[in-house]
Amino acid sequence: GLWETVEEKQVEETKKLWETTFDEPYEKAGGGIAVGMEKVVLPNPPIYWEVSDVDVNTTKYKSMIPRFLLEACVFVRLNDRRKATNVDNKHKFLRLRMLRCHRELKLEKPITDFSCDSWRKAWHLYCEFGTKGLMVELRCRGGSSLSFKGSKLVKSMVFCWNDLVRAPCITLRRDVEEMRVVASITSPVQAPYLLKCVPDRVTDDSGAMVSDVILKLNNYRPQKGRWLSRTVLDHAGRECFVVRMRVGGGFWRRGAETPCGVNWEERIIEIREGSWSYVAGSIGKAPEKVVGTATPKEPPQQWKAAWLFSTGDEFLINWGSSTSSSDLTFCLKTQQSSDSSIMLLRGRKLQYHEETKSKVAEADDGFVT
Repeated sequence: GLWETVEEKQVEETKKLWETTFDEPYEKAGGGIAVGMEKVVLPNPPIYWEVSDVDVNTTKYKSMIPRFLLEACVFVRLNDRRKATNVDNKHKFLRLRMLRCHRELKLEKPITDFSCDSWRKAWHLYCEFGTKGLMVELRCRGGSSLSFKGSKLVKSMVFCWNDLVRAPCITLRRDVEEMRVVASITSPVQAPYLLKCVPDRVTDDSGAMVSDVILKLNNYRPQKGRWLSRTVLDHAGRECFVVRMRVGGGFWRRGAETPCGVNWEERIIEIREGSWSYVAGSIGKAPEKVVGTATPKEPPQQWKAAWLFSTGDEFLINWGSSTSSSDLTFCLKTQQSSDSSIMLLRGRKLQYHEETKSKVAEADDGFVT
């Protein structure tokens, strides 16, 4: 029955019966299990399913494009026992590549890792739908070298995500002389946004980068104010937002006067939606649409920092003596609720298993959601 405790022997017997009857892998993408000591352990997915279908960003912010993720598994089974033990197979191997993006990704497995007696899982991946699909190449090494370098292509098998989505059981099979290859995926679902903030040039009060190019366009009128700028990129490297923090005021003239620093209460943070408007090379102006601001304020007792958002909400931060992200405490006081704690979910940096839990926690430290 469902969630019933099973033993490893029972799972193996079921797999053999399924493969003998249907000649296909028993395991499918999204349905993998790992047998523990006395119970079945379900893998931890990289998607928070309880909030995966709730997204207001696409309608509120036009610059944010959703990111869709799917789980993919590739299974291999050799055709003939005689060919499986052929000496030539020692020089053959499989290489997995993506159809789009990640050109340098090359995952390789020797043919000797597979068997003609049962299906074996070659790769288990989480892929973005924008990669279009995957390609499995059968290659042969030249000479007696045991490395994967200097190989030639024998046969290639392409699995497109669009073809898999339309296929029965979202599974496709490709047959070649030496083997059978099956690719299985799950339906694409919206995944968490993968945003990256990169430093950019200092800007003035108007949002233009501080540069001689801007000075020339403004008839050498001095640029007023100084703001530290950061560009927010999405998973495809597209510019979504420009984040600016005010750090200085006044003008800057060569040999005359320089901007002066502003107090902490005047270090306003603003977020502008869109991409830079470039006027010459990498020199440009920030987008004009301001979607939010945060003004520093005196924090209440037991809190280290506080900001007042343009929405009227108040954001509080506290931290301990440790630099670990687990010591960070957040609180968002909204107009509807005076005290609302924000959950800080540990990010999924790693997608492999460690023997000890302490190693996983240490390696994932700093990656938060």
